[in-house]
Amino acid sequence: LPLKVDFDLDLPAAHTLPPLSDGLQQPPTPMPRAAAARATNAVPDGASPANPMAGISLDLSTPPTQTTQTDAEAMPTDPLAIRWALVQLLWARGLSRTARVLAQELEAQSDPEWSHRAGQWLNERH
Repeated sequence: LPLKVDFDLDLPAAHTLPPLSDGLQQPPTPMPRAAAARATNAVPDGASPANPMAGISLDLSTPPTQTTQTDAEAMPTDPLAIRWALVQLLWARGLSRTARVLAQELEAQSDPEWSHRAGQWLNERH
């Protein structure tokens, strides 16, 4: 089934457009340093609010380390517990929007225990 795409490329010449208002030509006002510090989440392992994933290595050339028995025991097996752990990890990494969306999904789609836990977490961060 072909996709029909129709573009109207009859754009006016740039010199014929009306000038922008003064408000649109001004650069954005920078946020004060103290307010910026309060607005950002604590991001561990060398990551920054601008790049919360900076502390994660994407090097796949070295084999993963062997997991110990305690590591395997600490890893949740319940899918809802895994999602909850992911919410916590994303929040700690500064990905607050993603963590919040996942917590909202847990609240809406899980059993009463997880729904209550996610709802409390969301209320504390609202």
